[in-house]
Amino acid sequence: MSTNNGRFRIELKEVKRNLWEERQFLGLLAGMLVFFGYYYYLTLDFSQPQTSFLPRIVLGLGITTVVLNILVIAFNDQIEEIRGSESKSVADELLEERASDDEYSVVSLLKETSWIIGYIATVYYVGFFTVTLIFVFLYGLTHFDEISPRSVAFALLVSVSLNAFLYFLFITIMNSGAILRVGRFI
Repeated sequence: MSTNNGRFRIELKEVKRNLWEERQFLGLLAGMLVFFGYYYYLTLDFSQPQTSFLPRIVLGLGITTVVLNILVIAFNDQIEEIRGSESKSVADELLEERASDDEYSVVSLLKETSWIIGYIATVYYVGFFTVTLIFVFLYGLTHFDEISPRSVAFALLVSVSLNAFLYFLFITIMNSGAILRVGRFI
């Protein structure tokens, strides 16, 4: 009798934890929806309507993603009934993989945060395009399992293509030459 009672307590704790995590996630999604909606509203007041085109697309995609996530959560029970209870969802499999990995720790979070802070600090002193090229290349190299000529070529390809895309976006499409003057010493 006591083993059933203990198992019930463990299951009840897990249900409470899952409900709390689901509420946190829904709160985060609601906050993101308010954030995206507010900034979309701000794009309506642009003095030149053509300059609000790209921000509206990005914010619209953000709103769509949040709404789709909320719908999936809302209809999760019906989706599981259709799929059958014995099959695992892709999200459950990914969560199990992440729980088994040790790379999601405080140290890895601090490393990634230091990459971002270092990037922002060097953009201020050197310039946007140069730092983007170097940082994307170095970030790619440090996150490969082993450094080989193939990984170096891939990191170089990604950094050059990202820089070309950003140049095309900022200089050609948005006609923003001010991005070239970012940097303290330039």
